[in-house]
Amino acid sequence: MGDAQVAYDNVPFGRLDSRCTLKVGVALEDALNQYIRAFNSWNKCFQAYACEVEGAVLAGIRRHWSEATERLDYASKRLGTVRAYHEGADFPGG
Repeated sequence: MGDAQVAYDNVPFGRLDSRCTLKVGVALEDALNQYIRAFNSWNKCFQAYACEVEGAVLAGIRRHWSEATERLDYASKRLGTVRAYHEGADFPGG
């Protein structure tokens, strides 16, 4: 998670096209936040001697991972529309 957070912290949001930020960036930020929540839940349980990653703890972690996956899928689909918009422009992958 650390590498993803560092990459996010280095995104020059002020220089990005707002359509890209709204269509893709927000969904990716949401996915990152869900992964962080899952990691924090797992880590909190791992640090507690009596905690086991099962039941409600496991369900919560799975819920965060599932939501993150949905947000990544959404961003991937939107990225295709952003690429089409920028076809021929100086856009990574476009």
